[in-house]
Amino acid sequence: IKHILRRDKISVRQRMKTLWLTITKRGKLFFSELFTGKKPEKIDKIVSFLAVLELVRNNDITAVQKGSFEDILIEEKRK
Repeated sequence: IKHILRRDKISVRQRMKTLWLTITKRGKLFFSELFTGKKPEKIDKIVSFLAVLELVRNNDITAVQKGSFEDILIEEKRK
């Protein structure tokens, strides 16, 4: 074996924390803005989407998508 590819483990829980910090600073953002400045790998998008779903389930954020394949607006839920 000449090359060994190593994949970094990506934690949904850790992504939830970073996403929450970003949202609380900015108030709202689009899902696509999570990946500015770099070309995300598919796993990054999947983990980020799962983190959004968990935060919605926990009633911490709202996520609105106006149509199929449109960007998702993520906002901090006012309690």
